[in-house]
Amino acid sequence: MGTKASDAGTGIAQPAAAKTLSGPDGLSFVLTLDARTGVRARRGRVFVIIARSGDLAHGVPEPRDTMSEPRDNVQAAEPITVPFFGLDVVGLTPGEPVVVDSGAAVLGYPYRELGQLPAGSYVVQGFLNTYETNRRADGSVVDVHWPAGDGGDIWHSPGNVYSIPQTITIDRDARRPCRWP
Repeated sequence: MGTKASDAGTGIAQPAAAKTLSGPDGLSFVLTLDARTGVRARRGRVFVIIARSGDLAHGVPEPRDTMSEPRDNVQAAEPITVPFFGLDVVGLTPGEPVVVDSGAAVLGYPYRELGQLPAGSYVVQGFLNTYETNRRADGSVVDVHWPAGDGGDIWHSPGNVYSIPQTITIDRDARRPCRWP
């Protein structure tokens, strides 16, 4: 896992959830910011982006030797083709887990709740959009990510961090989770 904070890079620890996800408690993902990133933002929005491998974009915005990532499918200039879920975070500390589940604070698209995802195999990626607090001349206070706060591409913006994509299976009939390898 990379540790770059000055440009977009890996830094969200792999979900401390199950590789086969289900169960009576519902679907959830636990993301942790890796302290080695050097990210000092205490506020932001964490995302879990979920795609079927056949839905991953081709011709991604930056050259890679690997397949495209779920975050490459959430672009403002094109139709959003994958589900994603977001949660605002305040007081974020490296190493402290953030749970993304079907709680009221989690916003999802196109599904409102994680539990609405159909069973099947998915490629999942965690993402943190870091915010800076800005005090405007009119006295208002705004938390925003620069330069993406001005309409840029947050998914490839400097200062944001993301996990390495992982394949999971959502199985509504499973009674116990399997651990990540």
